[in-house]
Amino acid sequence: MLEQSRKGKLNADQELSQEAKQLLESLDLKVQPVETAKHIPRIVNKMAALWNKPIAMDNYFMELMIDHRGTRKGFPPRVAAEIAALQEYYSTIVYPKTSRDVWDKGDQ
Repeated sequence: MLEQSRKGKLNADQELSQEAKQLLESLDLKVQPVETAKHIPRIVNKMAALWNKPIAMDNYFMELMIDHRGTRKGFPPRVAAEIAALQEYYSTIVYPKTSRDVWDKGDQ
């Protein structure tokens, strides 16, 4: 869950981690969250930390896009578009969701 209260910005909130820089470099240019990294680096830092954990990453995408607290102003349009594009890329290319049941034998 996103932090409920922030007591001043941490250094990690203000600049990209090495892990986040590596993630950006590894992504297709079409889905690199450049504006997000520039304006809200803590989001890309957390994405980098969760990138290889599909369930946690899916949950984080949901946290970013749905306001559960009712107090958020929302993202700038370009940032929201980047997050949405990255979420689509993640769920179709990086960790595609399958409609097959875990018990299927792969006969199809």
